[in-house]
Amino acid sequence: MKAVPGHSQLVEHVYFNPPSPQEADSWWERYKAQLVGLTDTARASVEADSRYILQRGILAADTAEPEEWSFRRSRTGLVMGSVQSGKTASMLGVSALAIDHGIDVIVVLAGTRLSLWRQTYERLVQQLDSGEENAQKFKRRLLCPAPGIALSNQTQTLRTTYRLPSAQVRQRLRQGRPLIIVAMKQTDHLHALAASLRDNVFKAVKELGRPVHMLVLDDEADDGSVLDAIVESSQDPIYGNLKQIPRAIANLWDPPQGSPENLFSTYIAYTATPQANLLQEDHNPLAPRDFLISLRTPLDIGHPVDTTDPGNLNAPRSSTYPEAAGIRSYYTGGEVFYRRAEAAKLCVATTNSVQQDLADAVRAFLVAGAIRLNRSGRIGPASALAKQFDTKQEALAKAALPHSMLYHPSAEIQHHFQGAEDLLIWAGIQDRATARGMLDAGNARLPRALVEQLLADPAPWVRWLEKYRASAEAIEQEFGVLPSASFPDWQTVENLLIREVIPGTRIAVVNSDPNADDRPAYAPSQDTDTGKWKAPRDLCTIFVSGNVMARGLTLEGMTTALFQRSSANPLADTQMQMQRWFGYRGSYIELCRVFASSDQLSLFRDYHDVDEAVRNSITE
Repeated sequence: MKAVPGHSQLVEHVYFNPPSPQEADSWWERYKAQLVGLTDTARASVEADSRYILQRGILAADTAEPEEWSFRRSRTGLVMGSVQSGKTASMLGVSALAIDHGIDVIVVLAGTRLSLWRQTYERLVQQLDSGEENAQKFKRRLLCPAPGIALSNQTQTLRTTYRLPSAQVRQRLRQGRPLIIVAMKQTDHLHALAASLRDNVFKAVKELGRPVHMLVLDDEADDGSVLDAIVESSQDPIYGNLKQIPRAIANLWDPPQGSPENLFSTYIAYTATPQANLLQEDHNPLAPRDFLISLRTPLDIGHPVDTTDPGNLNAPRSSTYPEAAGIRSYYTGGEVFYRRAEAAKLCVATTNSVQQDLADAVRAFLVAGAIRLNRSGRIGPASALAKQFDTKQEALAKAALPHSMLYHPSAEIQHHFQGAEDLLIWAGIQDRATARGMLDAGNARLPRALVEQLLADPAPWVRWLEKYRASAEAIEQEFGVLPSASFPDWQTVENLLIREVIPGTRIAVVNSDPNADDRPAYAPSQDTDTGKWKAPRDLCTIFVSGNVMARGLTLEGMTTALFQRSSANPLADTQMQMQRWFGYRGSYIELCRVFASSDQLSLFRDYHDVDEAVRNSITE
């Protein structure tokens, strides 16, 4: 630590000239090895953006004012991404680099719902904290909660969940090993974590006699982390506690009881919709006061990524960067769906008939599934679900790729079950009681009656094959796609629909109701009796949901969205987060469809334009 004349020895300077970690101990090298499936340009972009955030945001080596840093001991900033564009990859990359640069404590705030918390926890363990669970891994960090607690179906007290053994804390901090904490963004969880930090970490920090740096990464920071001044002042007994999340987060490093004078903190809000964060009142302790940074996404325009030197902070930046691999590796967000690919008719205006729209959307989804299955050459969903595999890897390699649809009838939970029942009744189930029983059992599959409908009147199904061919031609013309997308003939599509896609399609309600699914299941499961492996449950699934799907949960292989919700007072951030069809869908973008009212589609386009303007402003 370098002394600053006239100032306290506790000024944080450890990160200005950090020691270079040995490659074998480098968190970044381990994480980088997990970035499989990315192009070289995309991998360089993740590294470049992560290093930019580290240097310009967390370390601020070129802008930090030692006097202010010494007085406040905290910095707050914001990183803007796009919906389903790779914000979690950025958070993990920033965490890896931060640990390599001497950051002592990493806290990841992983969503306001249990499903999001577990989804982020699993990904962190697989990618950031990768490797076999052994003594070496145990010694290189302290992970909280432990995997056996975080992923267990058994209920644990929050005190047990966020327990940080003081002896291990002291040992790790003395050795320069990180504490990595994944917390749910809910007041009871945050209070439990804060108590654990005060009781078991702060004393060890004070004893160290050197600056200790805590980094707090807030995923989906516009959800729960915006202070409601009116509710806060009234302390409503019901809603007041829910609105105390910002104070509870800030209390992690700055509690009323005080924190060690050698503890320095950086809070980063990650969000795709930062409007509320940018406009919140100054008294919100999480307001981004020190830096704003925008992540980039791959397209065919923008400043190129400096692949030879990802650490070049002076390389020009833009909201998108050119990806040489073409549209199959592009981020397909609003610019693709609402602007560039307009001729491909990816957006379909709904009619006044709810049942007609539902029927059209489901047919579109199922035909797209048959086309994707034909292209993949894999085992179809019906056969794969009835088969057992020798290994987990075999189940992943041979079974059909996940294929998903989102049906969003309303924000009301009761409407989700009703919408799922409507779908099953349209497909041929006789009555609501039977349909509801199938849903409650958790294995509601499309019935044989739908196959008979198809055979009796194939015309509305055939039309979707023709529409997809036309979409592919429009996409090829706009983006210069080579080679052209392949399509089977109708007889092949029909056979796959009858044998694999229709019988292999599950209907699932995903919301906060106890009778609903917790989240999609895309990992193979092991049969405890035979030791064999089963294909993932959700190979081909229509998810009926509402707000829970609008915040972080990822639908793999999503092609179709039916959006019947409307709002008298639509909010830009909520509406942008609803667009779960955004993502990296370029390899099958011609098969994607968004069904919504013409007014809603117009709103989506307008929100995209505003969103891009905010992104460009931050980048500039």
